[in-house]
Amino acid sequence: RELVGEPSLAALLGSMLNTIQDSLLITLAEPLDAPGPLIVYANDAVLQQTGFSRQEVLGRSPRLFQGPDTDRHVTRRFGEALRRGERAHMEVLNYSSSGRPYWIELKVAPLADADGWFTHWVSVQRDVTQRRLTEQRLQQQAFADPLTGLLNRRGMTEHLERALAGSEATQSHL
Repeated sequence: RELVGEPSLAALLGSMLNTIQDSLLITLAEPLDAPGPLIVYANDAVLQQTGFSRQEVLGRSPRLFQGPDTDRHVTRRFGEALRRGERAHMEVLNYSSSGRPYWIELKVAPLADADGWFTHWVSVQRDVTQRRLTEQRLQQQAFADPLTGLLNRRGMTEHLERALAGSEATQSHL
């Protein structure tokens, strides 16, 4: 029973979802192929992270956030899991409206109606850009001299092993 002046359940849910710091998207379940599932809900965190307005996001596919360096192999495997109606998880490089790249950890779960038909996808996205940058910096420090940037012993060994493996693979195909 709704009291006069009390917010509706939809308004309460919307307010609650906007307090979540992670980005939350809800899309229609189909189509999975191009143009992709269409966004029907985006919380404020999505808008802050991407720089898009709500009007620019609603009715569009989450592919809107992908760009030139988004790993298509990862997104293809992700799409295959969704086609099977499975929960899916990936880390992927996305882009803001200004073209700024950022890394997200993305988890998606299907929502079904009373008859068991998948009607929507709910995705939760967490920005992991800082973690990825730290990992990259640590990787560079492990293989290169921090002062000169030249490969250290470990980096040189790794480089030579890759070069030899590539050479052996090329020779085996001759």
